[in-house]
Amino acid sequence: MKRIRTAKVKVDPRQPYHSATMFAAEKETEIATEKEPEPLFEKEKANKKFKKGEKYLLKNVLFGFDKANIEKSSYEELNKLAQLLKEKSDKRVELSGHTDDWGPASYNQYLSEKRAQAVANYLSNKGIDKKRMVVKGYGETKPVAPNLLPNGGDNFEGRKKNRRTEIKVID
Repeated sequence: MKRIRTAKVKVDPRQPYHSATMFAAEKETEIATEKEPEPLFEKEKANKKFKKGEKYLLKNVLFGFDKANIEKSSYEELNKLAQLLKEKSDKRVELSGHTDDWGPASYNQYLSEKRAQAVANYLSNKGIDKKRMVVKGYGETKPVAPNLLPNGGDNFEGRKKNRRTEIKVID
């Protein structure tokens, strides 16, 4: 995906999956943004639904800049997730890593895969069978917020939302 630094962005909030249109030098590029999933853990309790097809944000799973090492501040959330997966032993999940669009798309893809794998390794070390986890990296392909502001400047809050780890119940 070509990076455009000066762009006007329109977002239609009425759509369940927002659509942002970027214009630059008479060329139009459509960038779809995904609906941001609910956090899995709110107020110390897991979302009770946790059913097939549901996607959740692992809100407090953090990594260092350009790293796939899980920060220690993430352990509490991951320990809660391990406990939930032990309680819901019949569930299989997809762990997905996402990035913003800073840097080459191929590197962002690689980094997102490494981060999702780091989460799977952590959970495996906590007793969750690897066969119950599918690891996917989506790189910059599924943003939940625009990476650029309408004036073409960097959208730091949008980038922050796009750098995330999600879990999806698949069985």
